[in-house]
Parts: sequence; C-alpha cells; structure tokens
Amino acid sequence: FADSPVILLDNGKNKYSFNLFSFGERGTFLDKNTINDISSNIVKSLKDVRGDFTIISPEPGGNPWGLLTSYILNKNFKILRKCYIPGSYKITVKNNHSKFNFYIKDINKNERVVIVDDVISSGKTIDAVIKALKRLNCRIVLIQTIAVKGDNYKILSRKFRIPIKYIIKI
Repeated sequence: FADSPVILLDNGKNKYSFNLFSFGERGTFLDKNTINDISSNIVKSLKDVRGDFTIISPEPGGNPWGLLTSYILNKNFKILRKCYIPGSYKITVKNNHSKFNFYIKDINKNERVVIVDDVISSGKTIDAVIKALKRLNCRIVLIQTIAVKGDNYKILSRKFRIPIKYIIKI
C-alpha cells in the first residue's frame, strides 16, 4: 500500500495531500485476495477479545470492514453515519482539513465496543469518537485499524488507555 497514489484535495480553505488506499474511503477496487488478507487479519486480531462486544465503524472507510468483521465473528454492528438520523447522538470531528459530524443511535450503557476503521492518521476522528462513546458510557475494549500513518495512534492509546491494533504501518 506504500505505492498508493496521492491526490491533492481542496476543502475550500486549503489544499492537502490524500493517499488513495484501495481499502479506504476513496478506494474503488479491491481484489478478492486483498479482501481476504485484510478481513482475516482483523478477525485474527479480535480473537483475543473476551466476552461479548459490538463493532462500531465510521463511514465511509471503516464501514465495510466493520460490517464484514461483524458478519464473520457473528457480532452486532453499529455505524457512525455522516448523515443525520432522527434521535441520534451527534459526534463532531474537527481534523486538520475539515469539520464534520457523525451520528449514532441505539447505544446501550456499559456496552462493550470495538472500533474498526480503515486508517488512523492525525487521530482526530478516533479521538472525537472515543470521547463521545465514553460520554455515552460505552466501554471501548479495542480499536482495530487496517493502517496507521505516523505515531499518533500511540498518543491515543496512552491518552485513553485503549489498545490500538493495526495491520500495517505507513
């Protein structure tokens, strides 16, 4: 994935480089071997999580991986949607390039959750999600991502005392 193309995006305020990972939010094709490799690595990583848990994934990048993983492991799955859902809880994310909202519904007090996402870069998305889920009294037992860019994931892991596992470091 190190040879993934990089494009220049413009959010209206500034331009920034964006890696087009095939497994991520702007990817358009994954061959069956890549799908198998990624999903089997995520499942293997989550085998150590004891007890029942729900998988939560943000759209768009984490959504397919969370859904696939929950299907394989026979776990409940909840999506952090970018569109408003009546009666949902709003999570505001301010990252280096934009500000946006996620919406989640049907969270139970003391629910044990595993967050599955595609990439952790700056860590601001996962930071906002963790804070919101903690306010909703969720117990986050693990964060699983396909890739990490840099070392910001270590800061998050220490800050919240939550293990973060990944498949590749870019």
